[in-house]
Amino acid sequence: MKQAKILLLVVIALLPLTLVSCIPGSAQLAKGWAGTAVHDGIIYVGTVDGRVVTINSSTGNLEWSYSIAPVTAPSSGLACGPTSVPTAIYGAPVVDRDIVYIGTYSGQVLALNTLARSQNLTFPQQRYGEWKWDCPIDNAKSNAIVADLLVSEDAIYVSSSNGRVYSLDKEFGDLNWESKILDEKHGKLWASPVIQGDTLYVSTFDGHIYALSAETGELLDWSFESEAGFASSP
Repeated sequence: MKQAKILLLVVIALLPLTLVSCIPGSAQLAKGWAGTAVHDGIIYVGTVDGRVVTINSSTGNLEWSYSIAPVTAPSSGLACGPTSVPTAIYGAPVVDRDIVYIGTYSGQVLALNTLARSQNLTFPQQRYGEWKWDCPIDNAKSNAIVADLLVSEDAIYVSSSNGRVYSLDKEFGDLNWESKILDEKHGKLWASPVIQGDTLYVSTFDGHIYALSAETGELLDWSFESEAGFASSP
């Protein structure tokens, strides 16, 4: 019943945006694709046009909204110069105390402080623990982050569409390690890692589950092979 109420509040809050997008001649407003997170009575959701939206679960009122800046991509084809690429959000936000962690389709991980965002302060406010990390681009392959982030006590684990898993320092966003899981041909990781003890488990599009050291990223001598690929977490 509680989950149904939360879903209804999200739909009500986003309904005006959907209606505006249907009006002829109006700007097309993207709909939310990511899952939701709920923390201390606040609903957090990401949208395809790169916004983090927070809604009061009791009143249905908007608490605050933050738009992630578009990424500038190199020119290609007939383009005369660099173009702005929308920063879509496909993974659910992860809330830990007063920090919201977000992964984007443009290959970024952001730590947003709820107080700083509610006051609409310039991002990032490092004194509030805010930071941004950019996923490296591997030979022009997509570095999109589609899976939910995995947040542990002191690290953040990121599955990327370039076939790699990254570990980031939770406080400052520094890179701890990266581990290449898939080759160029099968290089998509769209499922969130899971952790048990000091071991990470990562499922892949080519039908494998791999085990990694959570501390170093080293591939362990354990794996599982299926006849079909995985698009969800183990």
